[in-house]
Amino acid sequence: MDFEIRPDEFHALLEEVTGRSLTSAAAPRGDQVESTEREVARERYVSDAQVSHGALRESVTTDLSSAHLGLGIAVVVSALAGLSTPAASAFVAGAFAVLFLAALVVVFLRGIRGLDAGRRAYRFAFGWAQWL
Repeated sequence: MDFEIRPDEFHALLEEVTGRSLTSAAAPRGDQVESTEREVARERYVSDAQVSHGALRESVTTDLSSAHLGLGIAVVVSALAGLSTPAASAFVAGAFAVLFLAALVVVFLRGIRGLDAGRRAYRFAFGWAQWL
């Protein structure tokens, strides 16, 4: 299962990263071009947006094996933090638990239920290990 991102979320993320808006920079103005040129430009814009969306989706997609590795690293870090004080271990474990629960709440608010919701939250909370 892939991590899903809505087009409006993608546009907001792309605008934040690049500092420019897709709609204002790439979408043609209605009164500035002829009807057929407008259709061609719109098709090109949609095609480019889909390619960009696919590239972003591919870059942030994670799988369960990466999430398992991330959970293992979190457990090891928590155990190492526990060597100094038990409170440090509880703090590290609690931080990861809060991240997982926050992701689970967001997934539930988006209307996803059951095991799929748990898998998505788990991959979000611990899937960062794929970039190590």
